[in-house]
Amino acid sequence: MNTITIDGVKVNCDFVYKNVYVGLQKKRESDDIKKDTNFDDIEKYLYIRYSDNDLIITLHKEILEFLNMQENELWEIAERNTFEETQIVTLAQVLSELTGGDVSEFESMVPLYVVSNISRYLGASAILDMKKIKEMAKEFNIRKFVMLPSSIHECLIMPYDENCDMDKLTNMVDEINLDHVDESEQLADKAYIIEVEY
Repeated sequence: MNTITIDGVKVNCDFVYKNVYVGLQKKRESDDIKKDTNFDDIEKYLYIRYSDNDLIITLHKEILEFLNMQENELWEIAERNTFEETQIVTLAQVLSELTGGDVSEFESMVPLYVVSNISRYLGASAILDMKKIKEMAKEFNIRKFVMLPSSIHECLIMPYDENCDMDKLTNMVDEINLDHVDESEQLADKAYIIEVEY
C-alpha cells in the first residue's frame, strides 16, 4: 500500500478513507481538490483531519495520484464522514453553552439555528447535508430557509418568510465579517435562500 508523509503525518488510503471530510471556503485560486456548491462564491474542498480535529491536510490531485485513489469515490466517502457529524441546534442553546446562562434567557430571540459539526470546527459544510435540512423543513412545514454564512466553521439558518429582507440580511453578514470574523475564516459576504423539495 502506497504511503506518503505530509507535514510529518504518514498518509495511506485507509487513513484517508477514515479521516477525509468536506470543507467550505470562499472561491479562490488553488490546487485544492474542489467543486462548486449551490451557493455562488462558496466552494467545497476535501481535507484530512487528524490530531484531535484541529490539524488538517488539504487534499491535492498529486496526493490522490500517488495513492492511486479515485476522486469521485473520495467525495462520496468525505460526504458520508462529514454528514455523520452534522449537528443543528438553536442559537439559544449555543449561547447558553457559551455563557453558562439558562437556555430560556435566549429563547425569545429570532428563531436562528446553528448548522455545524459536533466539534464546530470546519463545520460549515454541514449545510450541504440536505437530508437533515429536509427533515427540518418538514418539521417546520416550510420549503425555504435563509442561510447566513457565519464562518468556515458554521452557518446559521432560519425559516424564510415574505418579510425576510434579503438585502438587509446580506448587509448584516457583510458587516459581521468586517468587524468580527477573521478574513481567513470568512465564508461569503451575503445571505442565501435554500429551497427544499420533499
